[in-house]
Amino acid sequence: YYYQNYSNISRQNKQIIYVGDLDSRKNTYKILDIALELKNINFVFVISRVDPSQSTDIFFKKANDFNNVRICRSLTESELIQEYRSSDASISLSSYEGFGMTLLESAACGCHVFCSRLSPHVEVVDIAKINSYTFINLDESIQIISKKIVKILENKNREKAKVLNVDSFTWRSVSIKLLKDMEDYENQ
Repeated sequence: YYYQNYSNISRQNKQIIYVGDLDSRKNTYKILDIALELKNINFVFVISRVDPSQSTDIFFKKANDFNNVRICRSLTESELIQEYRSSDASISLSSYEGFGMTLLESAACGCHVFCSRLSPHVEVVDIAKINSYTFINLDESIQIISKKIVKILENKNREKAKVLNVDSFTWRSVSIKLLKDMEDYENQ
């Protein structure tokens, strides 16, 4: 498996982390295109799984051409926490998601959250009361998304992210809210 560890990546630059699969549903290639557009921001891709039905050579070749992209895999829990804490933001542009765990993890480590306006993302942000997030429209161009990211990261008054409702965030509370929302929808 491919692994890049650039020691020459400048920590004077802002850093964004992506944690997840290398998969078309996760829009990993779009995130890479954003990284290539934003050459003054470092991007760390922590790849947990590669979809075997998709060719990944193009992704790794493209990523290898830029000094602001680092790819890693098989991080320990403490290494992953360190990557989150070293990052200014996380990004998740999924077009499909079962649960937005990376949003919780990254916000708990102080990262601003950039995510698609997908039902599981919206629910996690709402129920956990993540205080520092930006929803991204997946139909927007790479350039528009990139401008949004730069604007947020350059804001000197931006608050460090927190999960404000972590104690009441449980699978049970999420399930109860989901069932209530489904009942409300049926009763409309």
